[in-house]
Amino acid sequence: MAAPLSQDLRDRVIDAVLGGMSRSGAARRFGVGKSSAIRWVSAACTENRRTPLPMGGNRRRDFAEHREALVKIVDERADRTIDEISAELARQGMAVSHGTVFNWLARIGLTFKKKTLFASEQKRADVAKRREQWPQTCAKLDPRKLVFIDETWAKTNMTRRYGRSRKGQRLIGYAPH
Repeated sequence: MAAPLSQDLRDRVIDAVLGGMSRSGAARRFGVGKSSAIRWVSAACTENRRTPLPMGGNRRRDFAEHREALVKIVDERADRTIDEISAELARQGMAVSHGTVFNWLARIGLTFKKKTLFASEQKRADVAKRREQWPQTCAKLDPRKLVFIDETWAKTNMTRRYGRSRKGQRLIGYAPH
């Protein structure tokens, strides 16, 4: 996009129209677009503004002050959706869009990946103790007396299988088995 036309030219077009010339006539006389002359005069009359508005540029929100809050939210529960993260930020007083949260996560280096799931029961102390004792117990079992239970219909699909973690790091999650 081109730079705004000079302030001197804007002032001359506005002064000519306010002096009685038509907008299209002033545009023709000073070699500017008719719509530009109309916009300039309108801004001068309604907003009392003769200067151009700031042009585009990098309008990304600065997230340095929100970075720690965002990382804390993801660390609390890595499998939150972007909308859930956005809602949590809004609860903390930072209303941001879906796209902004997505861009912030990418800039921090938190990528979306599939979890490596482990049984949540493994974290219990009694289960950890029994897991240590299991190899000795297996040696004593008679294979002819083992009974296998088919748990095909056990429902564990309510656990979210994807989440976010730092790029290059495995995302570990726990699900009841």
